[in-house]
Amino acid sequence: MPKSGPKSGSKAQSTIINKVVNVDGVFRKPEPRGRSEHPDPDVRNLENKLDDIGREPKPRRWDYMEPSGDRNRDHERLKERWNEFIDENPRGWSNKQRTPCVSAVWDRQSGRVYYDHNVHKRDKWNMNPDDLDPILRERYNKSLDKDGPFWKLQEDQGRHGAPGTHSETRATNQALKDARADGREPFMEDFMIHNGNPKSKDSMRCCGNCTQMCDGAHGSKAGWESDGAGSHRVDESWNGDFSV
Repeated sequence: MPKSGPKSGSKAQSTIINKVVNVDGVFRKPEPRGRSEHPDPDVRNLENKLDDIGREPKPRRWDYMEPSGDRNRDHERLKERWNEFIDENPRGWSNKQRTPCVSAVWDRQSGRVYYDHNVHKRDKWNMNPDDLDPILRERYNKSLDKDGPFWKLQEDQGRHGAPGTHSETRATNQALKDARADGREPFMEDFMIHNGNPKSKDSMRCCGNCTQMCDGAHGSKAGWESDGAGSHRVDESWNGDFSV
């Protein structure tokens, strides 16, 4: 007859269970810990905030940033976080998903940083306006007039697909929704954008769709110049500087 396993309450079973339940952190609520002493102030603030709301903190530097008071310096810091996010690729995005552009959008009120990529080119016209925050939905509705001014900003602008399908607008959309979930009335000026190509690490301007969808956010007009008539056009001499 085959040997049977240990009976309930046997020494063998008890030893195994004790080994499992006695591993630190397993089947137990983590013990409260003191205030963070991490050397990076952004990580330290994030750890403390996560502790304050009762979650076990797993901070990543690219997920959070405190304002410095210098808007252009903050954009350099946002670019640093974008680079770290690209190098780590914590979401496991494929090269096909990430190319040609990944965006970082920073909510200067909450400190959270959001990342997204373009939709696949086969889906670039699949945009459900009900998925958009009201601010972006209002702007999207202007694009429904195919002969209207929305489509006159850039030559062959239709190649970009439906407004709302590119990385910066997608990330901004999530940031706006989260701000409302926090009980806050968001404004586009609350946000900062950095776009880049994950292969070359080169900065990328917003396209003709996204510069209008994200208008008001710091960085949305980088690489564009005023045409003197209340609109703007591509700045062909742009060197990748997002300073405003």
